[in-house]
Amino acid sequence: MSHDDSGPQCPHEASVPPFLRPPPRSDADPTWGLGTETTAEADPALQSKLAHFHDLKARGIHVNEALARNRAFHNPHISAKLVEWTGIDEYGSHHARGTRPKDVADEFVRQHGSPSALAEAQRRDIEERRRQRTRIDFTR
Repeated sequence: MSHDDSGPQCPHEASVPPFLRPPPRSDADPTWGLGTETTAEADPALQSKLAHFHDLKARGIHVNEALARNRAFHNPHISAKLVEWTGIDEYGSHHARGTRPKDVADEFVRQHGSPSALAEAQRRDIEERRRQRTRIDFTR
C-alpha cells in the first residue's frame, strides 16, 4: 500500500513525515469524509459554554478535578444519574446494524438454538480442543 507523497493537505501536516500519514482513501477524498472547514457562525449558546470552560481553566479550575472532588461523584449510581442528566441513549450503539454484539449474539443463538444447546456446543468444542492438544512445549 503506497502513501500519498504529493505533499501536505493542511499547514500542520508539513511536520508529519509521509510514512506516518494515513494511506489515501480509495475515493481519493483528502479530508477523509470530514468535509471542509465551515465559515458559518457557531451556535451562540455553544460559544458561551466554551468561553465559560476556557475562563474556568484560565483561573486554574479543571472540570474533571472538580468532579472528582465532588462527593456525589463517588456515588455508585453516578452513571445512571449522568446518563439521565446528559440525555444519552445508553442503549444505543456506534456499531452498524448487523454487527452490534447483540445482533451477532442473536444470530449465534438462532444458529445454535437455546442457551443450553449453546452450552453443550461450547463443551464439545472445549473437549475437541483438549483432544487435539497432545503436548505442551516449554521454553526457557
